[in-house]
Amino acid sequence: MVMLNMVTDPGLQPKSAKVVFNNGVSGDIRMTQSDYKSPLEIKLNLKDLTDSVGPWHIHRLPVVSDCSANSTSGHYNPFAVSATYKACKDAAACEAGDLSTKFGPLTGGDVQRAVTDPKLTLFGFNR
Repeated sequence: MVMLNMVTDPGLQPKSAKVVFNNGVSGDIRMTQSDYKSPLEIKLNLKDLTDSVGPWHIHRLPVVSDCSANSTSGHYNPFAVSATYKACKDAAACEAGDLSTKFGPLTGGDVQRAVTDPKLTLFGFNR
């Protein structure tokens, strides 16, 4: 009889990320994914949003100085989808990082919302 010692690959363990806001807007956005086949779950808990917030998205590079395409290299778009910036019924028709096009803008006051995205992942490489 052969006994196999199965070691779980740490790269396949559930993953999570958290963005914390504390400069005018307060709260957080939490992203979790149980495995690489599951959709990404995004939970928003934000307070004190103004009507000027509107679009929300994930950039290819982190925001260092300002939120411009010059410093952040545009939206995360690993599937090279042509941007329409119009609401889309299918997440595959939108840039992966264009969350406002997929789920609507963030406007006014407090936002507590949960969305699920089948095209975003916390697994693999960021291209």
